Amino acid sequence: MSIQRNITTLAALVLAVQLSSAQQASHPSSSPADSGESASRVPATTTAQVKGNLEVLSDTQGVDFGPYLSKVLRVVRENWYLVIPDSAKPPLLKRGKVSIQFVIVSDGKVAGMQYTQSSGDIALDRAAWAGIAASDPFAPLPKEYHAPYLALRLHFYYNPLKSDLPEQQPAASPAPTSVEH
Repeated sequence: MSIQRNITTLAALVLAVQLSSAQQASHPSSSPADSGESASRVPATTTAQVKGNLEVLSDTQGVDFGPYLSKVLRVVRENWYLVIPDSAKPPLLKRGKVSIQFVIVSDGKVAGMQYTQSSGDIALDRAAWAGIAASDPFAPLPKEYHAPYLALRLHFYYNPLKSDLPEQQPAASPAPTSVEH
């Protein structure tokens, strides 16, 4: 039982990095949290915004996605935990990284899912895919965001070493508002 608790703790640690990074990107004084309020505005960026194990690949148009992405990560994490394969649990503790790119369209539905990095283990890859697929649909994108979709890349780590995890990166620098996708 304690081994299972250790696995859950390790997985929680990996995704806690994601959640804390996404929350750091938001502005607590103006974040909508779970209240359904409008998202606040922040500077748009031209490069992918990295929030822990999540990359925002779209121009955010100045919309603060921190609270929205925190919810996305929470739901994906919950669904992923349900399908983590036995090979990633004791005694095997298989290690691996899976990266999946997808878009969330304005109504919250997932489209265009594709692997961008395989772990080399089909069970690990399928569990990561299932974590996203089982989360579909997400909440609709914020009304302040006028693009037809938000492109994301999620990285799933199984039993990572500390050196495997991405370092926290500072927020991307502001960019002109007329940026092409």
